[in-house]
Amino acid sequence: MSLRFRPTALALCLLLAGLLALPAPRALADADPPSDVLLIQNVYYPYAPKVPPSLQAQLDDAAARARKAGFPIKVALVASPADLGAIPQMFGHVAAYANFLQREIAYLRPQPTLVAMPGGFGTSATGPRGPAIVRRLGAPRTVDGMARGAIAAVEQLAAANGRPISTAGLGGGKRGHHRTGTPAIVLFAPVLLLALAFGGRTLLTRRRRSPGEDRRDPQTNDSST
Repeated sequence: MSLRFRPTALALCLLLAGLLALPAPRALADADPPSDVLLIQNVYYPYAPKVPPSLQAQLDDAAARARKAGFPIKVALVASPADLGAIPQMFGHVAAYANFLQREIAYLRPQPTLVAMPGGFGTSATGPRGPAIVRRLGAPRTVDGMARGAIAAVEQLAAANGRPISTAGLGGGKRGHHRTGTPAIVLFAPVLLLALAFGGRTLLTRRRRSPGEDRRDPQTNDSST
């Protein structure tokens, strides 16, 4: 018996292999949206009110520059209890939530984490100077202030950890994209994996006719005399 891959079967197998190579989405079992989003993004933005696109672009750029410099910080802007899903009681406890979030998204080693709430900023795994740095930023009262404070915090925390970044031209004139909540790929990855696994198994185990086997359509009765 010989097996041959159709293009669709090969595409399905490649997609399945790519999804299996992704880090396991542990935060699917968690209650807070930032734990889900920060597995695949550098910044979590609140549901409401929305952060202006220009500030999003600047904060995204700052986090990307820090990562490139060797300081891969994750940032969560938490504007209201709704951003914490099933654990709204942690709203207002920015330092405690920063530690909680860091443990949820860390993989193999501590993950530098910055959290902004209307009452202030909190950090985890950002070095011994991290808490003092964010305390000096004060308490932002708006999402704009949270975003601006987060940009300043990323710059100062990166420098304090020996990974300075430049904040010149942040955003590059590009508009940001409002990204809130849990991305669809995180929510539906398990379902997609199961579907792909079932489809791949069906395609791989389907018996192909051998080259010498009669492939005539039995409905045509096309026989030679």
